[in-house]
Amino acid sequence: MNCKKVVLSISLLLILLNLISLSSADVITPGFKTISITNKITNMNNFNDYYLISNCDMSMGETKIIQADGIIPAYYKFCNVKIFALSKTVFNNSGLTIQNNVLIALSDDYITLSQ
Repeated sequence: MNCKKVVLSISLLLILLNLISLSSADVITPGFKTISITNKITNMNNFNDYYLISNCDMSMGETKIIQADGIIPAYYKFCNVKIFALSKTVFNNSGLTIQNNVLIALSDDYITLSQ
């Protein structure tokens, strides 16, 4: 009978430890604050003939057009954001469109842009 209590106690302890490890999340530690970081391209006027495009290297990242104010849109915290310049002439012949500041392909065909 004593052995059953030990096995039951160990089983309950393992279950509790397992539940504790499953309950993790990104939480702000008490006393800490979030900060907002804004990245900005300050010489946007040098790129009048180009669309500047930002992209997250994660699958959930959208490709977004950087507006005239130069502010790079925010992405998820683990994204490695890349910035590309796309000639407006090439863009107009590429089969791409812009909807709600997001770059969208008009067809499922792969798009090849030459340099």
